[in-house]
Amino acid sequence: MTVMKKIGTGAFIAAGAIGLNALKNAVTFPATPAFYDPPSPLGTGEPGEIVRVEEIPWIMRTPGWRMLYRSTDRLGNPTVVSGLLVAPAGEAPASGWPVVAIAHGTAGLPRGAAPSLTIDANSDETNHLYATNLKPFLDAGYAVAFSDYQGLGAPGEHSYLVGTVEAANVLDSVRAIRRFSGIPVSDHLIVWGHSQGGHAAAFAVELAPSYAPELSVVGAVLVAPAAELRGIIDAVLEIEDHSFMSILVMVSVASWVRAYPELQEADALKGPGKLLLHPSAEVLRMKYGALCCKPFTPNQLFHASVIDTWAPIFDENTPGQRPMGVPVLIEQGEDDNVIPPQTTRSFVARLQANGEDVTFNTYPGADHLSVLDQGTPDAIAWMVGLPPEES
Repeated sequence: MTVMKKIGTGAFIAAGAIGLNALKNAVTFPATPAFYDPPSPLGTGEPGEIVRVEEIPWIMRTPGWRMLYRSTDRLGNPTVVSGLLVAPAGEAPASGWPVVAIAHGTAGLPRGAAPSLTIDANSDETNHLYATNLKPFLDAGYAVAFSDYQGLGAPGEHSYLVGTVEAANVLDSVRAIRRFSGIPVSDHLIVWGHSQGGHAAAFAVELAPSYAPELSVVGAVLVAPAAELRGIIDAVLEIEDHSFMSILVMVSVASWVRAYPELQEADALKGPGKLLLHPSAEVLRMKYGALCCKPFTPNQLFHASVIDTWAPIFDENTPGQRPMGVPVLIEQGEDDNVIPPQTTRSFVARLQANGEDVTFNTYPGADHLSVLDQGTPDAIAWMVGLPPEES
C-alpha cells in the first residue's frame, strides 16, 4: 500500500511542504523497489546522466518513466537521485516540448518518501496529488522533469532545505530529460516549485549559470516558497499551542545536522527534541510521523537562539542572495498556516530591491494547499507568455 492510499488526498507529499493531513496522521512509506538501488560498482559519469530508466503505467495515461540519474551533493561529490520523466499526450512540436522542472514540497527525510514511489496506474487521477499537480502542465504542453531529491528514493541522506543540493538535483533532472531519447524536448525551460520546492526552484535558478550553464532558464514560478528561513522559524517559535508545525523545524534540524557536521544538535534542540531525533526513536517517527511532536509546543522542543547560533547556515540556505536574472512569478495564499504570508512578502520586497523582475500574486482565503488550485491557472498563463529562450 502506498503512502498516498494510506493517508489520502490532503496528505503529505506532492502538494506541499509538510503536507497538512499527514502531519496529523500516521504515515507508512512504501517499500523501496530494487529499481532504486544503483548498480555496484556504479562507475564514472557526468551529472545528469541517466543510470537507469523504466517506463511506468503513469497515472495520467501519458508517457512516463521512472529514472535514476547522476547528481552531486553539497560538497560536489557524485550521487544518484531518483525522479520522473513525463511527456504530454500527442505528438511533440518540431522543436520539441518545452520543459518544466517540478520541485516538489516536503516528503520527509527517510528513504522511501520519494514521490515517484506513489505512482499507481490504478489510482483515481482526480484523487492523487501528484497527478492533480502535474496534469495542468502536461495539458498545457510541457514535458516534466521531476526530481525526488537526494536520499528519498535512491540511497543517501536527504538534504532538506540545503539549497545547493536541491538546486543540483533539479537542474540535473533537466539534464536527464534532455539526454533521454523517449521525450523530444526544446531548450525552453521553466522551473516551478511549491514550498520546499519553492526553495529548491529559487536556488536552481540562481545556481544554473554556474552549475549548469548550458541550460536556458526563461522563468521561475515559486508557490508559497520556503524562502525567508529565519522569518519562518521565528513564526513557528511564536506558536504557543501544541502545533504540528514543530515538525517543520524538526525536519530542518535533522537535515542540517546531517549535512553540516560542524553543527551541534544540542544548540537547536531541548530535551524532548533530542529524544525525538535519537536513533532509537526511528520506529516511532516512522509509524506516527508528526504526532511525535504534537504533544509539545515549539518552544518545548527548540532553542530560540538557534537562529543566531546557526546564522551562517541560515544565510547560506536563504535564496535571493544571488541574481536570478529571469522573470519570477511568486504566488502566496493569504491564509497559509505553513509558510507565513509575511515572510513571502519580505522575500518579494528583497528581490524587487535587488532589481529582479517579480510578479507577485496573492490569493485571499487560500491556504498552503488550495493556493495550488487557485494559482496554477495563473501560473500557466504567465508561463505561456514568457519569451523564448535566447539562441
